[in-house]
Amino acid sequence: MNQVTDATLAEIERLLVELGCGNHFDNMRVISRYSHFYRMEAIPEAVFFDLVFLQNTEVSTIAPPDEDRRLRAVAIRALQQNDARFSENWDLGSIRQRFSLAALPLPPFVLRDTSSSERQHGEWYLQDGSHRALGYAMAVLNDEASYTPQVAYCATERQLG
Repeated sequence: MNQVTDATLAEIERLLVELGCGNHFDNMRVISRYSHFYRMEAIPEAVFFDLVFLQNTEVSTIAPPDEDRRLRAVAIRALQQNDARFSENWDLGSIRQRFSLAALPLPPFVLRDTSSSERQHGEWYLQDGSHRALGYAMAVLNDEASYTPQVAYCATERQLG
């Protein structure tokens, strides 16, 4: 990743508050455990598509247990679902449409180091921004949008840059 600068936990919290995410407190609880925070500019397409996607019962069709959870694999499975609606929160057609037409770059993502169970899938877990990352990934893979390098905040135990 290029253009890595130091960030603070307070900057990340401001972003989450501005985005109005419903899982703000959970996100802060998780990322506050890390010792280093960075802002990453211009995330390359390969890194974006290697982000590790969440896994829960709502998205088990596109992120099944014991299968590839990288964003590219999840987005490919999502495209095969023909805009299915798994729940109120996970309507693939709405997600794809909303983020394929979004102004770019999208609001920054929040990443963290992958945990032991996630590490087999990749280096960075998508802590916040799953909907917009999936929608944008689907649009790019479906040739509805061209990839534009994205921005992310990162919580890690590693020193970057």
